[in-house]
Amino acid sequence: MFIWLPNQLVRFCQQFLIGLFACVWFTLSQAATFPASSFLSNLDGIELVDQSGATFNPLRLADHVVLFSFIYTHCSSTCPVQTRVLADVLQALPDDVRRRVRFVSVSIDPKVDTPAQLQQFAERLQADVDGWTFLTGNQDQIDRLTRQLHLFDESDPQLAATPQIHRTDLWLVDSLGRMLQRYNGDPPDRDRLIRELSQVSRMATGASKTN
Repeated sequence: MFIWLPNQLVRFCQQFLIGLFACVWFTLSQAATFPASSFLSNLDGIELVDQSGATFNPLRLADHVVLFSFIYTHCSSTCPVQTRVLADVLQALPDDVRRRVRFVSVSIDPKVDTPAQLQQFAERLQADVDGWTFLTGNQDQIDRLTRQLHLFDESDPQLAATPQIHRTDLWLVDSLGRMLQRYNGDPPDRDRLIRELSQVSRMATGASKTN
């Protein structure tokens, strides 16, 4: 059975559906950002790819405890040492904690650090494990992120572009996106990281159960 509708009604239905789609799209696009107060909001609008070459969606980090680091793969001193220690930290976490924790390492030398290069770096340092993402992107995107986080000494513009003098700190972010701690990463304190990652993760779990 077919129902013939007047042209005006057809046009109304079409416009309604277009409007509905626009509202849904706007809602989803707004949901794909973090609150301005969130540390993770630094990633909003920045296009990055992971070690497998896939586009990285920052929303993958939502509701997780996250430890951020910044590296470059041809570093011969701090970066490989730091990455090895963090690999040991991640493996040493209790299973229930490790499921709620994510490690993110961002390259500050994207001209060299392709996804394939990051993958090799991760494999060489036993950091090619679930829950750890290595990221790269174009230089403009990386520069924007490092400026937001004040990763370089901004008093000297020439030095600011040199990977060798980047700050080696680690950033601990809780499941609500708040930065809780900034650690010295040269070298990282393995035992402290294991202890505090576990505490933050379990506090978040307890809070969600209470709510």
